Amino acid sequence: MPQWIVVSRSQHIGMHYIKHDGYHYAAKQSVASVMLAELPKLLPHYVLGFIQQEGRYRPVAMLSLDGQNNHYVHSDGRWLGSYVPASLRGYPFSLADIEGDQKHSVWIRLC
Repeated sequence: MPQWIVVSRSQHIGMHYIKHDGYHYAAKQSVASVMLAELPKLLPHYVLGFIQQEGRYRPVAMLSLDGQNNHYVHSDGRWLGSYVPASLRGYPFSLADIEGDQKHSVWIRLC
């Protein structure tokens, strides 16, 4: 099962990642997290939804009607929409907060 970890300069020095080839990794993803700054580019192409998480609502782009298959990913990995949400463009990296810390950290998803 994939997990998210904080990227550390001391623990991950000398490591690298292989850039993804297409959007196959998002084929089963039914929503994508979105930032408020990207809403003007996002709204003409996606239905916006909100997911409750830890007492707050966060905006998401709806990518699936059936909750299982991302309708924006072609079988060859191409993105079929004209705008790709930033959370998917930056994969496998993400910005997130560490609990109890006011700073943002860079996280990476390990498979």
